[in-house]
Amino acid sequence: IYMANEDYFYEEFKKQREAVPENFLSNEDYEKLITVAELTGQTTIKNIMRVLKETGIRYSSLKDLTVDSVKEGKMTCEGKRKI
Repeated sequence: IYMANEDYFYEEFKKQREAVPENFLSNEDYEKLITVAELTGQTTIKNIMRVLKETGIRYSSLKDLTVDSVKEGKMTCEGKRKI
């Protein structure tokens, strides 16, 4: 909850639901998937998985990742009414 002292502005922030551990890959499973992708020549899949793991962005935000955003060192993700 945020409340400004003098303005009496009140805004309740929505708490994001905590992630359930079973929804995540273990490091061991991640490494297995990367290995399979390498062995089968699926470099695109391997690179996508690495970007997701290293950045923490959602799969749906990959469309916002462009060459220009990489060069600039920043990107704007639009989704779920957040920018």
